[in-house]
Amino acid sequence: MVSILVIKNYNETKNELELIKTRITLLEKNYEYFIDEKKALLEQEKNLKSCVTEMEQTLKKLSGIEYQLFYEIIVNQLNVTKAIDKVSVSVDKDPSTLWKYYYPKIKPEIMKFASENQVQQSIQ
Repeated sequence: MVSILVIKNYNETKNELELIKTRITLLEKNYEYFIDEKKALLEQEKNLKSCVTEMEQTLKKLSGIEYQLFYEIIVNQLNVTKAIDKVSVSVDKDPSTLWKYYYPKIKPEIMKFASENQVQQSIQ
């Protein structure tokens, strides 16, 4: 009778040891995954912080109609035509005036943020 208990305890202990080894292996694999995920998230955070800083600096440089256009296009994510129509109504100017004199001033900045946004979306 004692020998049966010893064999049973031996088998249970051996099974428990195998379970622990399996858990350790899984934890190591998950740990590597989490380290990689953390690196990717930290890189993305760094990129987004620099993008926000650049946007804030651009907004500080702009004033009036240029600021409103940039804000509507970048922050509110309106397409350029809708943004120009909306701003032209609020400032009581013809849309063609905004297209001709104001949009060309902010277009390079908008294109820069649009290309950065596409790169960030492709990362995600």
